[in-house]
Amino acid sequence: MFSFFKRKSDNRKVISSLYHGIARAALRPFIFAGFGVEDTLEGRFESLALHMAVVLRHMKNWAPPADDVASDLTDYYFTQLDDVLRELGTSDNKVPKKMKAMAGAFLSRAEAYDNAFKNSEMTQVLQERFGSAIDVAGFSQYVAAIDKYVSDSCLDIWLEKGIEFPEPQVSAGAVL
Repeated sequence: MFSFFKRKSDNRKVISSLYHGIARAALRPFIFAGFGVEDTLEGRFESLALHMAVVLRHMKNWAPPADDVASDLTDYYFTQLDDVLRELGTSDNKVPKKMKAMAGAFLSRAEAYDNAFKNSEMTQVLQERFGSAIDVAGFSQYVAAIDKYVSDSCLDIWLEKGIEFPEPQVSAGAVL
């Protein structure tokens, strides 16, 4: 596993694979159609921030090199956000200010989700972040399922094969 960190170009490929696995999970159609998350730039940011926060909250407790992987994954996440801002036409001189705001928003959300898991307040936090129109019961069950998946996961497997969140069954807004 430690050989993972010997070649920078290989690292980028692995980190990219991990990030894109998280992004695929965060942007699945059932997140929006099944749970009522708004399919907007803000809704997508919220979903991606949630999925990233779940992954990072577990990685901080895993053995090395998880801390290095988490750091590289976070850097890659913010690089992707920077790219999105530029693709949306944000001027070069406004990107740093918007990135600072987005970093603060992500960190506050990550802390809120971490506290929600610790204090069994996920339903309340999801309503605050995603609005009252979501299927909060179904979405809470989904978040618990992805948290369990990450908790039961192994970094070695993620580094070798990538991260592939399980596809939950969604029926009438609830995860089965």
